[in-house]
Amino acid sequence: MKTDYKVPDHMTIPPSSAFYLAFGAQAGLDYLSFQRRLAILVGQDAWIAIILAAIFMHIGIWFMYSLLNRQQTDLISINKRMFGSLIGGGFNIVLIINFLIISAMSVRLYAEIIKIWIFPDLQVGVLIFLLLLLAYYIVAGGFRVIVGFFLFAQASIALIVIYAILMPYYHLSNLLPVWSHSFTELFEATWSMLPGYLGIEALLIFYPFIKNGKKAQVWSQWGNTVTMVIYLMAFIFSMMFYSLGQLKEEYWPILTLFKFVELPFMERVEFIGASFQIFRLVPLLAMFVWMAIQSTKLQFNVSKRKTLPIFLILVLAGSLAFKDSQQVMAIYRIASYFGFALIFVYVPILALLSRFKGAV
Repeated sequence: MKTDYKVPDHMTIPPSSAFYLAFGAQAGLDYLSFQRRLAILVGQDAWIAIILAAIFMHIGIWFMYSLLNRQQTDLISINKRMFGSLIGGGFNIVLIINFLIISAMSVRLYAEIIKIWIFPDLQVGVLIFLLLLLAYYIVAGGFRVIVGFFLFAQASIALIVIYAILMPYYHLSNLLPVWSHSFTELFEATWSMLPGYLGIEALLIFYPFIKNGKKAQVWSQWGNTVTMVIYLMAFIFSMMFYSLGQLKEEYWPILTLFKFVELPFMERVEFIGASFQIFRLVPLLAMFVWMAIQSTKLQFNVSKRKTLPIFLILVLAGSLAFKDSQQVMAIYRIASYFGFALIFVYVPILALLSRFKGAV
């Protein structure tokens, strides 16, 4: 089956770009605080849950490509093709709302990080407004500009050098004993870790922009693997640095690590860690805003330039509705159930329906 619309070649990206799109989209809201949650659930055995969650997401990626490779279009068009304009359109509206909610949560969380760690007297609304202006510039440039920012965002990986600097403070004994929790506890921790791998569902919208999308699956799978490695490093080094009791109480384990780094040219190194999170936020924010306007264009045939400022205003209003970072993360945990249902229930059902209709 062919796509309902043709993306011009100059607007497409190579299959290899799916690698850093997958990694960049996944390492989002959960990266800075997931260690505390896992430490409470399974302590030093959390590395097992991180690996199991990654395996589940590998399966979810396979289902997404199974559907997309067969239909050769995005989820918005597939919904209308499968269920008609009325029911399929209803599903698409839910998707658009979800993309806007994620955008609002992402930008508010970053503003809270800057307020807590750098500028306590900062008016978060001002910072959010400036970030949304930057998002407007990026999204208006088109999908390839967003992809370029995702590539540039990989510079944030350089911060893992902090783990090496803190080597004298590590205690390997903190990782023992191994496998001291039940399968039920590990399953609960795995379920709790899955939101850290969400974001990859963006593939369901930008798939038509990949040149020869069938070759992109292996790159997306590798991106998911790198995300797993980053999470493993973040947890293991945090576990060796803190005691289990300390990790259970530390809300921002990664950022707190920077406080113990001493550099001759800078006293407050945690400012670097907090500021560098903008490399994660900006492309992620731009991606989900773009997904919302792209979905709106496909569903209602409305120009992106008309919907972009309207959606950014909605994101601004939605982000200011949150009370603080704890409330953002609490709502994110609830919203993540939608991502689970989308990847592990809805997409597999569509994939099966697609195969059935093809056979008929």
